[in-house]
Amino acid sequence: MEESRPKPSGESEKPGAAGPAGSADGASEGHAIARGSGLFAAGTMVSRVLGLVRDILIVPLKGGVADAFLYALTVPNLARQVFGEGALTHAFTPVYVERVSAGDARGASRTASVVLTWLLLVLGTAALLGSAVCYTLASGAPATGEGRGLVLALIALMLPYMPLICAFAFLMAVLNSHRRFAPGALAPALLNLCLIGVFVLRWPERAEASIVWWLAGAVLLAGVLQPGVEIPFARAAGFRYRPSLDTSDPGFRKVVAALVTVAPAAVLFELNVFIDRTMAIALVPGEGAVRALYAANRLAQLPMAVLGTALATAALPIFSSQKARGDDKGLRESLTHAVRLAVFTLVPAGLLLAVCGRDVIRLLFERGAFTYEDTTRALRVLLFAAGGLAPLACAAVCARVFFARRRMRPPAVFAAVAVGVNIALDLVLVHTPLREAGLALASAIAAAVYLALLWGALAREDASPVGAKVLGTLGRALLAGGAAMLAAHWTERSLPWDAPPGDLFVLAQRAIAPVLLGLVAYTLVASFFYEEGEMLRSVFPWRRRKKKAEEKDKNGKGRG
Repeated sequence: MEESRPKPSGESEKPGAAGPAGSADGASEGHAIARGSGLFAAGTMVSRVLGLVRDILIVPLKGGVADAFLYALTVPNLARQVFGEGALTHAFTPVYVERVSAGDARGASRTASVVLTWLLLVLGTAALLGSAVCYTLASGAPATGEGRGLVLALIALMLPYMPLICAFAFLMAVLNSHRRFAPGALAPALLNLCLIGVFVLRWPERAEASIVWWLAGAVLLAGVLQPGVEIPFARAAGFRYRPSLDTSDPGFRKVVAALVTVAPAAVLFELNVFIDRTMAIALVPGEGAVRALYAANRLAQLPMAVLGTALATAALPIFSSQKARGDDKGLRESLTHAVRLAVFTLVPAGLLLAVCGRDVIRLLFERGAFTYEDTTRALRVLLFAAGGLAPLACAAVCARVFFARRRMRPPAVFAAVAVGVNIALDLVLVHTPLREAGLALASAIAAAVYLALLWGALAREDASPVGAKVLGTLGRALLAGGAAMLAAHWTERSLPWDAPPGDLFVLAQRAIAPVLLGLVAYTLVASFFYEEGEMLRSVFPWRRRKKKAEEKDKNGKGRG
C-alpha cells in the first residue's frame, strides 16, 4: 500500500509531523524552516544563475523587442502567482497537510486531483479564449513591429503557457507539503535552459527582431517540461492523480473558499510588478523603461528568491503542521526565527546591492541596445528595489501564519491597501524626474505598509514575532551589512576606476571582486553573533551533515 512505502532517512512520515503532537518545540521547527529554505534556496540558486545568463542575452535586444517580450511574459507569470505557487498554493497547502497529518492520504490525493483538474480546465479554456482575443486585436497592427501589435501577438502565443506553469506550481505545492523542496526549486531552470538554447541554436539571428518568436516557442516547450519533471517525484511522495470534477469533495470546497480571499495577499509582489511595467510602458516616454525595471528587479530578486521566497515557501507547510497540532507557542517561535533569518540575510544583501549594483549591471547587460544610460536608469531602480527586499520577505513570512490558520481575509485586505498605495504613488512618482525609479520606490513603500499592517494584526492576537529579538537581529544585520559595504567600497576603490564598454576583464573585476569581498566581510562579522550564526549554518545541508556526524561520533565515544 502507499502508506507502507519506506521513507528515506531524515524524511518525516507525514509532511507536518516532527514527532508526537506537542513534542516539537518552536526552535526545532524554526531550524526545520531553515533547512527547508536551504534546500529550496540551493535549487533556486541554480535556476537564478541560469536566469541571469538568459537575461544577459534577452535584455540587450533592441528596446522595443525586449520590452514587448518581457511584458508579454509577465501575463502568464501573474496567473502563475494567482493560480499556481501564489494564492492557490496558500489556500491548498493547509488543507492538504491537515488531511495527510490526520492519516487520510487517499483523501488528500482526492482533493488534490479535483483541484488540479479544475485548474487545468479553467485556465486551459481561459488561455484559448485569451489567445483568440489577443490575435484579433493584434491583427490591426503589424505583428512584426515593436508596438502594440507585437505585445498582443506575443501574449496570444504565450498564453497556453499559463495552465502548464500553474500545473507545475501546483505539483510543487504537493511536493513542498511532503517537505520535498528540491524538485520544485530545480524545475524552473528548464525555462531558462530552453530560452538560452534558442540563442545557441539561432545565434546568427540573435540581434534580429525575429528571434522573439523562437523565444516565445521556447517558453511553451518549457511549460510542457516543467510539470513533466515533477510527476515522478509527486508519485514517489504518494500523490496519485485521478481526473475528477467532484465539487462535493470537502477539501476542494475549503480550498475554493480560501482562494477567493487569499489571492490579493499572495499576488502582491507580482501584481505590483505588473502594475509597474504597465505604468512604465504607458507613461514613461521613449523606450527602455520596462527593460530598466526588469534588469534591476532581476538583480534584486536574486537574493529575494534564494533567501526570502525560499524561506516563505518552507515556512507554510511547517506553520500549517504546527497549527494542526495546536502548537501556537511553537508557531510564534518559528515565525520569529524565520523573520530574524530574513532580516539577517536580506538587509545586508540590499546594502551590498546598493554599493555593487552599477558594475554588476554593466557586466551583465551593457551591450547591444543596452547602453550606459540604460545602466544608470537600472541602477536608480535597483537602489529603491534593494530597500524593499527585507520588508517584502518578512511580510511574506508573516502572511503564511494567516494562511496556515486559514484566516485569509486580513492579509487580503492588507494587500489590497498596499496595492492601492502602490498605484497612488506610481501615478505621482512616474511623472517626477525619478520616472521608472519612482515606480520601484512606490513598490518598496507598499511592501513596508503591508508588513506593518500584518505585524500589527498579529500583535493584537499576541502572535507577532518577538519584537526585541527581531530588533536585536536588525542591529546585528546592519553591522554585518555595514562591514560588507565597507569591504566592497574599499575593493572598488582599489580597482581601475572605470572600464571602457566591451572590456569584460576590467568589468568582471569591478563587478565580482567587491561582491566576493563583501560576502567574506559579512560572513566574518556574522560568525561573532552566535544565534544568527547558528541560523545561517542551519540553512546549509553540508553543515548539517557534518554536525550530525560529529554528534554521532561523540555519542559513540560516550557509550564506549
